[in-house]
Amino acid sequence: MVGKRYSSNRYCRRIAQSPVCPRCSQFVESVAHSIRDCSFAWEIWSLTDFRWSPEFIIFIWGIWHARNKFVHEGLSQRALEVLTFCKSYVREIEAVSDSLVSVHQPLVLSWSPPVGPMVKINVDVAFDRVACSSVSGVVVWDSNGHLLGSCIQLNNAIASCFAGEALAVIQGLNFAHDLGCMHVILESDSLTVISKLLSNKEDLSVLRPYISEARGISRNFALCQFVFTPRGGNVVAHRLAEFGDLLPFFLTLVSASISYLGVPEFSRPSDYGYLFS
Repeated sequence: MVGKRYSSNRYCRRIAQSPVCPRCSQFVESVAHSIRDCSFAWEIWSLTDFRWSPEFIIFIWGIWHARNKFVHEGLSQRALEVLTFCKSYVREIEAVSDSLVSVHQPLVLSWSPPVGPMVKINVDVAFDRVACSSVSGVVVWDSNGHLLGSCIQLNNAIASCFAGEALAVIQGLNFAHDLGCMHVILESDSLTVISKLLSNKEDLSVLRPYISEARGISRNFALCQFVFTPRGGNVVAHRLAEFGDLLPFFLTLVSASISYLGVPEFSRPSDYGYLFS
């Protein structure tokens, strides 16, 4: 057996008491044994429609991840659980890839006002990884570039920056709806969140609750569009979120100057680093 000719790295470093595979307890453990020769790995491979593709790499990672969970955390997963996890991960990657290919939007390098009856919502987030909290910055503009309202929302128990970005979208939509806006364009500089919102496929990631809720809220408008914009087109919302990170409370300004937030007053976004196109 190939596995018998190699010593476990952990055993050689005197971290493990035995070089034998902790899963099958039959052969000396090596990387090749863990992802190919072990009976647990074989059970997973036997359930897959094997092909040489990125999917193959994900299954290798999934098997190795399950092995680490078993060795380091004592968590034993069934082969079917690992298989389901890997397939879900593959579907998520395919969904995001399809969205990125299908979304043909002109790249917006600077902010521009909406046209006609449309109202533009810009959202961004400041995320605190240590405190697991986020601050959403929301700014709403009319077609003349005039501020209709802005708000800062503090959020707790936020798992990731992506979750914070998705939550900011929800809060931006709710805020605009409360203002009575019915034709809206929501801009965010989170390509991941915007791609998921524009995808026709069901989202299977951890952001699924946020994406579903945002889509549900969007149906309350007569027209709602989601658009990705680079940071250069989202400066005010970004700085608003950063400023809100210093505040211990929720703050809403409707038809008010953002100077109340401690930033210079301006009448058009270009005064705040924007350039109208």
